Amino acid sequence: MADNIKKINPYDYAYTSGRVRALETKLLNSQKTQRLFELTTIDDVSRFLVECGYSASNNPEDSIQRSLSDSYDIINSFLPDKEFIYALLLIHEFHNAKVIIKSLLQTNITKTENQTRDKEIFKILIHPSITEPQKLIEIIREQRYGELANYFVNAIKDSLSEYQTTSDASSIDRIMDNAYFEKLQEIATYLGNDFFKKYCSFRSDSTNLGILLRMRGLKATPSLYQKSLVPGGEVNINKLVSLYNADNDEIRSAFNGTLCEKIAISVTDSANSISISEYGRICDNNLMSLMREANKVLFGPEIAIAYLVVKEMQTKNINIVLTCIRNKIPAEIAKQYMREAF
Repeated sequence: MADNIKKINPYDYAYTSGRVRALETKLLNSQKTQRLFELTTIDDVSRFLVECGYSASNNPEDSIQRSLSDSYDIINSFLPDKEFIYALLLIHEFHNAKVIIKSLLQTNITKTENQTRDKEIFKILIHPSITEPQKLIEIIREQRYGELANYFVNAIKDSLSEYQTTSDASSIDRIMDNAYFEKLQEIATYLGNDFFKKYCSFRSDSTNLGILLRMRGLKATPSLYQKSLVPGGEVNINKLVSLYNADNDEIRSAFNGTLCEKIAISVTDSANSISISEYGRICDNNLMSLMREANKVLFGPEIAIAYLVVKEMQTKNINIVLTCIRNKIPAEIAKQYMREAF
């Protein structure tokens, strides 16, 4: 990727913006999202999805996966700057690599066991991704690294090397996450779009705030906390390091003026500790607020970015409902996990 900033012309997005505005009308609104979280059977969800334009399927998870993949393909077919798609899919690529790497730590298994393992791995990989998930399993297992980008290969090798030294599987997450956010920031800088840079900064800041809360709760060592922090946020690493033993007022002050300001206030004002799932919900709802800013833009990449992020959120909501139904979790509890609609 070139060192200079790519000059993106918003007027090149006139056609794209019109196409995406049409697609937005098919997103689940607040009323439909509320209805989704009142469904009580898998068959109800399947019928609801068909009503909302999803393809019919015996397995609703397959239907929503195809719909998300199709959305990326459609946007990619007319998006002037494909790097935005690449950047949005990057988190899926790194997630998949982490899952595959950890699964391969188990050695001395038979060919049949290996095939069974691959099938189980495939179920928890995210689609779509930059590299087709089944292919990525084969590439990493067979070390055909020439088929992957250098920065990605380096992250995989570094995480494996660290694990061989420490036998600590969490080091894989730390190294891969750091590489992901570093690459995301590089792409954001290159593209130079203010909205996308805000999105990427939010991702980094919200991740670091979550790491701070989690590490403090676990009473982890300051050195482990520091190694877990990721680059790219508005709050710099040195400041974040100093927050480990800080009081709530200092934490709120550090995030003041960032897109995570309201999140910092919310989680530090809470009388009880925030669970990982609740923190994720709070972050996602704040992310949705950022995506709504795209509606203020007449045309530009903002509209396409927002559409795909919202589609991801919609997919997450449907998966939450399916998981709650399969685990017999009451609808009123499922609603507590609901993400806001667009």
